[in-house]
Amino acid sequence: MNIYKDSRNMRGALHSSMIEILLDKLLEKKYIKNFLTKPRIGYASKKKQFHFSIEIEFLDGEKWLIQTSTSYPRERINGYQWNALNFKKIDSSYKKALIVYPDMIDEKEVKKFESYKSSIDKEKILSEIDNIVSFTELYFLIEEKWLEKEKLTKVKALQGTAFEKLLVDILSSKHNLNIWNQDTHKEIGFYFPYFYKIISKFGIHTEEKIIDIKATNIIPKLKNNHLSLRSSNPKTDLIVKIFLKDSEKTFTISSKRTSSKWVAVHQYPASSFIEVLNIKEEPLKYALNELQQTGAPTQISDESIYAINQYFPKYYEKLTEWAYCGIGGVGTGVQNAEYFTVYKNDTKELMIYHKEEYINKILTEVKNGQFNSPFQFTYTGERGASIQLKGKVL
Repeated sequence: MNIYKDSRNMRGALHSSMIEILLDKLLEKKYIKNFLTKPRIGYASKKKQFHFSIEIEFLDGEKWLIQTSTSYPRERINGYQWNALNFKKIDSSYKKALIVYPDMIDEKEVKKFESYKSSIDKEKILSEIDNIVSFTELYFLIEEKWLEKEKLTKVKALQGTAFEKLLVDILSSKHNLNIWNQDTHKEIGFYFPYFYKIISKFGIHTEEKIIDIKATNIIPKLKNNHLSLRSSNPKTDLIVKIFLKDSEKTFTISSKRTSSKWVAVHQYPASSFIEVLNIKEEPLKYALNELQQTGAPTQISDESIYAINQYFPKYYEKLTEWAYCGIGGVGTGVQNAEYFTVYKNDTKELMIYHKEEYINKILTEVKNGQFNSPFQFTYTGERGASIQLKGKVL
């Protein structure tokens, strides 16, 4: 028996299986219309001559071809090019052909893939293969295609919600759990690098056997009380429960995607700011109420500007904890965020921070807020009802 060949075949089957699991989830979410394994096509005399690993069909009828590979296919890559050329020639609905490799393959293999991809991108070669991507990158390509139909104003919100759901799937994956417990091949997983980074940040050691993980993005809403105008969403986006041999641990995550622009992060009446932050200075109380009434820092009196600059900075750390984590406000327990996952759109990297790290990052790195704070102060809805804070995701 050829052990290497059997191992390679097993890895190939697992890799294809992970992609099919992902596509099942995307089909459920209506990102795609359908997908087909082992599609074949041909001309009249030989109708099944050309083949690929997987075919994806989108809601607009566009189709993509996926060729799975767990190592750089030096001997087979021209065959993939030939198959892609003929699929596209026979049926114009095939718009893209991709090669997809696992996230955790050997670095030497990744460099080979990247070198060939660079040749395609720089048009050094004539190619019917449109892109070569990792398993992780495949999701974001499909998401980008799915979002084409949406207005720009909705894209950020949809991306954020979609990524929360992806994290739930990653943390709930039995395949990732088996890899962590060293029960299956480490190269094949469902976004295992993200799984590993998050679980490790929680302080779970690699030698600890995890019995089970339960993750959800269904979080109890904040109750309406005297602090707020209405019930609203908590700062927590995900609750993760990890079951170890002799204990159970619960973690809360606020999931973010980077944005260079200011986004709304907090909105409460001035009275809530005063109560939650335990503000004592009368001039500052007056200034916050005036800011609420006018709706903009440029519209308040010089005396109020002075009061905010003079007294408010000592409350900024507590204000930032409230605005980003929910600490001190209406939320309690799992409604308050302890960790922050941040997906960086530009580098395609996932970062995770404990709340203390993230709050310090906001306080030290956001330099262009108003009143020397990490926020911009404005309002939405009815002027005079509340103060809205805009902040940045770092």
